[in-house]
Amino acid sequence: MNGIKELNLKKSDSQSTMIEVQLEDEYQSTIEKSGGEVLVIIKKKDAAGPTPPDEQKLLLDGLTIVIDPGHGGTSVGAVGPRGTREKDVVLSTSLIIEKMLVQLGANVLLTRRTDKNVSLAERVNIANKNNADVFVSVHYNGFSDPSANGTETYWHTRGSNQSSRLASTVQNYLIKKLQRRNRGVKQANFYVLRETKMPAILIEPLFLTNPTEETLIRNEANQKLVAEAVVEGLVEIYS
Repeated sequence: MNGIKELNLKKSDSQSTMIEVQLEDEYQSTIEKSGGEVLVIIKKKDAAGPTPPDEQKLLLDGLTIVIDPGHGGTSVGAVGPRGTREKDVVLSTSLIIEKMLVQLGANVLLTRRTDKNVSLAERVNIANKNNADVFVSVHYNGFSDPSANGTETYWHTRGSNQSSRLASTVQNYLIKKLQRRNRGVKQANFYVLRETKMPAILIEPLFLTNPTEETLIRNEANQKLVAEAVVEGLVEIYS
């Protein structure tokens, strides 16, 4: 019989007999009960079998990405009405971004992992000396008028056209996920955008000084949405 390598009948006691079946390597068996009968079904194994979850495609494999959590140390950044400090929430958001990127195979460098001072020159040097493929600076916005709100992304004209394209792509994902006012993609003479030698953007997803948006920022689920927007934008451009 196809699939059966060896079959033996063994009497276990006076009233029952045990059937011992050894299958060929490419076959498998299942047992089904139907009424008073027990059916042993023998069939060939699937050729490929299911793909293990740890073998999912690494969409950003080999890409070196620098994530730059803005401010840190004595540079607090914007402060919300409830006392939320920009330097803290940009770091927590950046760590989420890092985790997602690593899962896609990227080599990720952070300009800081703790609450410490890092100069603008140091941030740029980390990216340039490691020949990074892309640089993303993470900020939350602030303004004297607490009604200011919305999402914007920056790039610098010194960068390649890839910077403009990446900024537009990430901005679109941020708007899609956060559903806040679209303040657009803008050019700015920020040091970290001007002096980096690779495509570089700076994101300002929400206003920390706006009471409604501060509440959104304080929620880790929304920080995850920001991270997803950045990662999906990178995947669209670089995978």
